[in-house]
Amino acid sequence: MMYNRGSLEERFWPRVRKTRSCWLWIGAKVKGGYGNLGGGGQAHRLSWKIHNGTIPDNLCVLHKCDNPACVRPSHLFLGTNADNVRDRTLKKRHWANQRPNEFREHAKKAAAATPRMRGIKNGNARLSWDVVRIIRNSCESARKLSQQLGVSVQAICNVRNGKTWISP
Repeated sequence: MMYNRGSLEERFWPRVRKTRSCWLWIGAKVKGGYGNLGGGGQAHRLSWKIHNGTIPDNLCVLHKCDNPACVRPSHLFLGTNADNVRDRTLKKRHWANQRPNEFREHAKKAAAATPRMRGIKNGNARLSWDVVRIIRNSCESARKLSQQLGVSVQAICNVRNGKTWISP
C-alpha cells in the first residue's frame, strides 16, 4: 500500500504548533533543534518559501527569536553567512562550542519547551490506531507486515515492543 505524501504545504502545516510568540515545529528535528521535513528540507527555510517565495542562493534564513524550532515568518529574515555568524556572536550564542556543559543545559531547556508527540498526534505518524491493533494482533513477521503497510521493520518492532504507540 502506497501513501500519498501530499504537497509540501500539506505535509508542513500538520507539524506546526502556533503559540502566542513562536510557531513551533513539532515534527522531526536535526542536531541543534532545527525542524526538518524529510525530502523537503529545513522547516524554517520551507516556511520562508511558503510565505515569501524563493531564497537566493547566497542567503540564509535567520531567526530573530533565536528559537531553531520556530517557523513563524515574522521571526525569520534573510542574511548572508557572515550575517548569521555576526548575529550569533552578538546574541552570545557562540559559547556553545566553548562551554559544552552550559550548551547541554540550554539544549535540555529547549527540548523541554517542545513536547514530543506520540502516536496519531505526531505529525510524522504513518499509522493509525486501527493499523497498530492489527500489527499487535498479527502473527505475520515484521518484515512481511512492513512490506504490506509501507513502513520499516523497525517501526513494526517498535509498535510490538511498546516503544511507540503506547496507549490509545
